[in-house]
Amino acid sequence: MTNGRLIQGPECADHAMALLLSLTRNISRFVLGLDQKTMPRPIELRNKKAIIIGAGGIGLNIAERISSFGVSVNVVDNNAVPMLPCINNHYFLDDLIEVITKMDFVFCSAPLTYKSYKMFDKKMIMSFKKGSYFINVSRGALVDLDAIQFGLKEKILAGVGIDVSDPEPLSYNHPLRKFENVVITNHIAGLSDQNRLRSLEIVSENIKRFCRGETLINVVDKRAGY
Repeated sequence: MTNGRLIQGPECADHAMALLLSLTRNISRFVLGLDQKTMPRPIELRNKKAIIIGAGGIGLNIAERISSFGVSVNVVDNNAVPMLPCINNHYFLDDLIEVITKMDFVFCSAPLTYKSYKMFDKKMIMSFKKGSYFINVSRGALVDLDAIQFGLKEKILAGVGIDVSDPEPLSYNHPLRKFENVVITNHIAGLSDQNRLRSLEIVSENIKRFCRGETLINVVDKRAGY
């Protein structure tokens, strides 16, 4: 069994940045037609700290993009991570609760497994730095939406951008939609004008490799769950 790792990296990373910038620059509030006088002052990304949970195809692309904004980039992944110039620090999952307290931006790009299910619960949200931003372009079931609402009400979270949710799609009367500092898109981060082409290229290459008895690309680790 193989998967589509790296196929959706660029466009999901683009989408993650779009969600963050729409929040930090108050674009989402202008779209809602809110009075500018009631809006918080936009913030710069420069000299802020970001943590990316999951340093796979999506996570590494996010690291590359947000680093170019002058952000210090930290990644959390239990696997070895390439020593790239755009990554300042690499942590393991056991370190997450401790290091997340210092982060201005939290990106979720982790795989969904039985171990990561609802990893962003109330305890995790309470560990966030006050006034931080949370972006999820991975899987909805990684996040407890009740915990997100708690974080917003308690002013722990300055903004939330999610492309995925549990349940999905999120109902139009869901309480999260009432927050002016929340941007919700309907699982579209993985769509682009190039992702189908990348999919066909990997499928084609794997068929050739299978016929030749060679190792396939992106073989799923069934023990890890992805």
